[in-house]
Amino acid sequence: MALFLLLIFQNTPSIAKESVKIGFVGGLTGKLSDLGTAGRNGVILAVEERNAAGGLLGKKIELLTRDDKQDPKEAIKVDEELIGQGVIAIIGHMTSAMSMAAKPLIDAKKVLMISPTTSTSALAGQKDFFFRVNETIEGEAKQLSEFVIKKRGLRTLKGVYDLSNRAYTEDYYHHFKSHYREMGGKILDPETFVSGEKKEFSSMVKNIQKSNPQGLFILASASDTATICQQIFKLGWKVPLVLSGWSMTDELARLGGRSVEGVFSVITYDSDSQNPLFQKFLKRFSERFGGEPGFPGLCGYEAAFVLFKTYEEAKGKVEKLPETMIKIKTFQGLQGEIQIDEYGDAKRPKFITIIQNSKFKVIK
Repeated sequence: MALFLLLIFQNTPSIAKESVKIGFVGGLTGKLSDLGTAGRNGVILAVEERNAAGGLLGKKIELLTRDDKQDPKEAIKVDEELIGQGVIAIIGHMTSAMSMAAKPLIDAKKVLMISPTTSTSALAGQKDFFFRVNETIEGEAKQLSEFVIKKRGLRTLKGVYDLSNRAYTEDYYHHFKSHYREMGGKILDPETFVSGEKKEFSSMVKNIQKSNPQGLFILASASDTATICQQIFKLGWKVPLVLSGWSMTDELARLGGRSVEGVFSVITYDSDSQNPLFQKFLKRFSERFGGEPGFPGLCGYEAAFVLFKTYEEAKGKVEKLPETMIKIKTFQGLQGEIQIDEYGDAKRPKFITIIQNSKFKVIK
């Protein structure tokens, strides 16, 4: 009998080598999926590399991915599924609206969530289980508003933003407006819409043109931003276009074509960075998935790296993850340091970026 039990034990990998389960949740389908898909791919690459190097504390990482479908109810549902399956943490969500929906659940279940790209200030300054590697909106909005005034001389703007992710767009718009007005800028009453609902963008753009702003500030997804830019292009209206970081993915350049040439924003990604860590990552990502990772892929990879380092420093004690991440504080990102404060909020380098010849270029 003893020999029989020994043979069973030796031939049962799940007993001999327990895996470390990590969840990823983002929008993986639909018109807003560019953010989620790139973020997931960044996480996949990080997991594959770490498993090839021996995993976490000698255990293989098992990545469980879910699609939140950019729907609050679905976000909570899939988070509950992952928690029920025993994940040590969830990497996600990719939009502020979904992270806002998930927060009560993760706090109640005491499960760490680290978002690659969420930046709403509504989740800042709180002692909770929500962490991030992306900086909050306020600093980004200030940097962008200063560039618009001091470098581009645009003193009258009209805003357009999507209410389906208002935790991000409305927050960004109000922070930008506050800084912009402090520097003498005037921002006209905004136009709003809800992504996915019927909206005649051509009529909206014509109405905006009548207000004769010096520039247009668009806060929307890559696909909706591209559509708006195309309508502006069709009118022959040569107006400077300022964007929020949300739209600055490869999808924007692909869908927008000539209509998005010259648009600019602030993002956490420098495609021309010569940082050796970034160059290695860029090569591996391109070989694995094709194309560039953009800021969502980069931030997804970094979020996974931060979680891995924290788990190892906590010696595998899941309940110690939040306090350990705060204690470590400074993590080496692919394009500079990522500093995480006592509230799980991040500080990191940001870059003024323009689209030229369908490529993202940092304005030095």
